[in-house]
Amino acid sequence: MQYEFTEKSESVKTIEFVNSNPLINVNKITYFKEFGLSGNFIKKEFRYSWDDIVWAGWQTLTQQNVGDIEFNDVSNFWLEVKYTRANILSADIQTFYLFYDSNYETAPVPEGADDIDADTLGGELPIYYLNRANFFGPYSDLTISNVTDGSSAGVYDSRSDSSLGTEFFFKRLEGRNSISVYDGSDGKIFISHNDASYGTLDYIDGSLAARDTSIAYLDTLTQTHTTNIANLDTSVSALDTLTQTHTTDIANLDTSVSALDVLTQTHTTNIANLDTSVSALDVLTQTHTSDIANLDTSVSALDTLTQTHDISIGALEISISDLSTGKIDAVASTTGVSGHDVYSLEVDNISYIKKIVQGTGTVITSDSSVITIEAGSTTVNKYSANFTVAGTSEIITAATHQLGTGPFQVVLFDNVNDQVYVGTSYAANGDITLQWISGALTGDCSVFITG
Repeated sequence: MQYEFTEKSESVKTIEFVNSNPLINVNKITYFKEFGLSGNFIKKEFRYSWDDIVWAGWQTLTQQNVGDIEFNDVSNFWLEVKYTRANILSADIQTFYLFYDSNYETAPVPEGADDIDADTLGGELPIYYLNRANFFGPYSDLTISNVTDGSSAGVYDSRSDSSLGTEFFFKRLEGRNSISVYDGSDGKIFISHNDASYGTLDYIDGSLAARDTSIAYLDTLTQTHTTNIANLDTSVSALDTLTQTHTTDIANLDTSVSALDVLTQTHTTNIANLDTSVSALDVLTQTHTSDIANLDTSVSALDTLTQTHDISIGALEISISDLSTGKIDAVASTTGVSGHDVYSLEVDNISYIKKIVQGTGTVITSDSSVITIEAGSTTVNKYSANFTVAGTSEIITAATHQLGTGPFQVVLFDNVNDQVYVGTSYAANGDITLQWISGALTGDCSVFITG
């Protein structure tokens, strides 16, 4: 079965796929496939869960690791796949597919139900299944055939594609006369000849065509002369003269052949020089090819940097636009109050200033950057005494503590020097009453009063 992960979340550095609805009755994951994959990801990871609450740890995403998940007859299965990249431009993936075996039984088709003429199968159009790029496993319909004459040595000739499949055709190599063709043990085809006399043949090419014609003409003329000599035995003098003429022609022919040999050697030298020039040109071409490849790499890097700059400039334009509408138009100070200014708040693009006013016992000074607040000294009066617990209360009169009418800070310690908390009340005349529950305090206690 096949499942396409349509729930995809993407950030600057990660792309994640997850199925919010569980896959049901999965027996085994056979493999996964990534579509629209580009660039280089730093990490590919996955994790899985049986209940969408407790998840297994992250593992490296490989066919082996995904295929090793043991299901043990669990009903529900969730999978989360995460791709990590350096930035948003460095890598991308469009779709993630999971292929798995399931023990889910398809409900039988009711008897008499009409066939369904569906437009898609598994969410894909027919063209998807006709595209061989979407097929997995071997192409069992492809046929490779040798020629039918039983030969074993051959070379590839052509192929024929049809709706039934693809056929490849090979031609055999055949040797004739002294040429032999045979298969080598290392997968090579060897071609050799068996006539040793081929090594003694003189090299003749088209440059000697003129000489060949002259020799043929000379042979014809010699036969004619031979016939004339036989017929004209009395014309020896004329034949001798003609023979001398032929000798001169032969000498001239030898001179021509010698000149042709010199010209051939010159051509050989020129060809050698041309080979050297072609070799140098090949080295230069390879250097240019390398330079062009480096230039392509530089242009690609420059294009990526330009795109990054475009994004940065776009973000800067947005920031400038926000500043033009959210700027502070004016700063308004509080009127009619003397003191030191500090920022208060901003309303409708206007910032307001508050005043710090000097109070009793304080001194405030300020300069261009700092406000200094100094407090004068304060005298604190106190009263302390010990008393022996008798009953559930103790009254300390104003005449005793001489701290006025309050308010007061009262701290009480028991006979083991632990602070205890009791009820405290003050009269209008300054008398202080301490109250506690019977038995809560015993022995001698200490009291401290400030005010």
